Amino acid sequence: MRDASAIWLVPALAQRLGIGRGATVRLGVADFTVAGVIASEPDRLGEGFTLGPVAIVSLAGIARTGLVQPGSLYETKYRVRLSPGASPTAAVDRFKAAFPTGGWETKTRDRAAPGAERFVDRMGQFLLLVGLSALVIAGIGVGNGVSSYLAARRSSIAALKVLGGTSGLIAKIYLLEVAVVAAMGIVAGLVAGAATVPLIVWLAGDVLPVAPSFALQFGPLALAAAYGMLIALAFTAPPLIEAGSIPAAGLLRGVFGNRPVPLRRTLPWVVGAGAAIVALALSTAEQPGLSAGFLAAVAGVLLVLAAFGWAIRRIAASLPRSWRPLLRLAIAGLHRPGARTGTLVVALGLGLTLFVLLAGIRTSIDANIALTVPKRAPALFALDVPPDREADFRRTVEGIAIHPVIRTVPAMRGTITGYGKTRVADLKTLPEGAWALRGERGITFSATLPEGSELTGGRWWPREYRGRLWFRSTSDWRRPST
Repeated sequence: MRDASAIWLVPALAQRLGIGRGATVRLGVADFTVAGVIASEPDRLGEGFTLGPVAIVSLAGIARTGLVQPGSLYETKYRVRLSPGASPTAAVDRFKAAFPTGGWETKTRDRAAPGAERFVDRMGQFLLLVGLSALVIAGIGVGNGVSSYLAARRSSIAALKVLGGTSGLIAKIYLLEVAVVAAMGIVAGLVAGAATVPLIVWLAGDVLPVAPSFALQFGPLALAAAYGMLIALAFTAPPLIEAGSIPAAGLLRGVFGNRPVPLRRTLPWVVGAGAAIVALALSTAEQPGLSAGFLAAVAGVLLVLAAFGWAIRRIAASLPRSWRPLLRLAIAGLHRPGARTGTLVVALGLGLTLFVLLAGIRTSIDANIALTVPKRAPALFALDVPPDREADFRRTVEGIAIHPVIRTVPAMRGTITGYGKTRVADLKTLPEGAWALRGERGITFSATLPEGSELTGGRWWPREYRGRLWFRSTSDWRRPST
């Protein structure tokens, strides 16, 4: 784009100004002719948040505006086309090695929007953990279903035992049946999940910022299948082991489901499957610490709910028998042999816990927004106003608005160069929550504390301060870098 007097506007800006192609627009101190309205903004997805609508001009046009002056807040980006077959990651590494203190920020086609990628990864991790918790609830239902199925098949199991079938053989037979059924359910779930992607593309393809395409991601599908099979194994092991351990005479008398299975026989299977699930979740997590904390919290909730279910059975067993038949039968059903009181309490309690978790997250976000956004927010923010043009800016605003309230704060931009005793540039990964180390931060050199601001630590330098400039780090006092 070589025409220094041409400008291209996004549709929102053209609509706001009520102009079209051929109109004249003033940008800074220069006039431009609208050469067209942008139908598709280049690299829009990788730009992230913008403070205002976009206009495209040439470099010569930028120079004509007079907006870029010493101390102006602006950003320059270069697009580099590599030769075919070249590795973008290797090119970035060589670039950083050549300019170690240049302060450059690099992006590749694999990481065009790091902030969006971090958000998607963390949201995916959160949904994965919530999905695991939902699978636990489903596993409880699967275990109850398998137990009911085996109870209905106790005559067949007894016949196998009479004919010489061992406990291990019977457990293997029905484990194979359960595995086949679980595999069929997992395949159906994977097909439904994969088919949802083109459906979303068809329904919301025009709304998305990029043109999506359908592609099977075999890694996530295999991970989901592994989770489903491990959950099925963990919750079907107790009834399968019970079916093989009860003698034939007991099965014929209807003993199945009426006595607990020894922990020494079921615990290795349940603990082994649970350990495999935890190891799989932590090995594939972007933040293993967060995932471990979430899984530990879920395990703690399961233990509390299991104890609550056990307490309900004991309390129901200790209550006196009611003279009302319906109430007596209801209480007896809570503690009778083979009652599923504990598993139902765990399933319902964990499901309610997940709903409360999601509602709590939404409430926390809404409350944070309500506390952060002031009740009387400014109608307009203007950045990078030169000090010698402040009077012109005030006259312009006063000529448009009725009795405007204008407050100006001297500001500049700066980066945090050190974290403790380590340079930020030397950190391979930023610490959790250290978002202030990423990019530039706003700094003010106002003589007094700006109105609406709160001083949370230290003290404001007096207006007549002329001493040395120091800042306080987390561990000691240091002189700031220039």
